[in-house]
Amino acid sequence: RGHAEFSSGRQQDAVEFLQHLLSAIGPTASAPFTMTLQQTVECGGCGRQLTQHSRPDMLHIEAAADAQSALKRFFADETVDLPCKACGAEQQRKHYRLVSTPTGALVLVFIRTAVG
Repeated sequence: RGHAEFSSGRQQDAVEFLQHLLSAIGPTASAPFTMTLQQTVECGGCGRQLTQHSRPDMLHIEAAADAQSALKRFFADETVDLPCKACGAEQQRKHYRLVSTPTGALVLVFIRTAVG
């Protein structure tokens, strides 16, 4: 009620409905789901780190055989090819994620990726 898309009778996404429900309840409704996600990229040449923080209320992760496997893949260290602005190195850089402020309830949104 109060949202044209959900009043249309068409099939809707559960994630969109949850977001609509939380916003309809009020600004503090998503607090139990909100975490601080830290993403860091570290230069392989000079070791300089660039860290970003975000405050998502759900994690959008690639689907896997089970939730534990999907979370392991999401939080696994990976290497990326990015030039370093500090030293100019064109080396691979280490990228990793962690939750620096945990949430009371974790909402996972599994994304299916097409192969081929």
